Amino acid sequence: MHRKMNVMLLLGATILILAANASAQTANGPAPSGQSHHDLSLALTADATRAKSTADFNYWMIGGGAQLNWQFFKPLSLVADLNGSHISNINSTGGGLDLLTFTAGPRLTFHPGSGRFAVYGQALIGDAVGVNSVFPATSAAKTSASSLAVLAGGGISMNLNRHLGIR
Repeated sequence: MHRKMNVMLLLGATILILAANASAQTANGPAPSGQSHHDLSLALTADATRAKSTADFNYWMIGGGAQLNWQFFKPLSLVADLNGSHISNINSTGGGLDLLTFTAGPRLTFHPGSGRFAVYGQALIGDAVGVNSVFPATSAAKTSASSLAVLAGGGISMNLNRHLGIR
């Protein structure tokens, strides 16, 4: 399981390094028709989680992530998303959780009006890996697990300037 998590981290780091190198060669802004464009987003996240067991548990996981968006044909782009979250002591139980997700998939983006705002929708699929916790299994509990990760949604992006935006 740890090997799978290391492979996911290496894959995500490679994507981020390639994006950083390529972004030095590409101007930001909407891609002209027929040309490719990409951007890299970094985020600090706080995830509220509600777990069901014999009693209800609520807790916050803190983490971060990066997202690479490569627009190869306007308005269609390909997105790669890597996120990690951590909590060391869930509700004073002494148990923690580390969660890593890597997903990829298509995104549709529309720039209504001036182009400062963009509306997007995406559907991503990939893998989620949990470690350093207790997970149920058929014969006994184990300390790591993996599962299918599916993310679907959308939002609005606003460019503050050429290099900074809010999503």
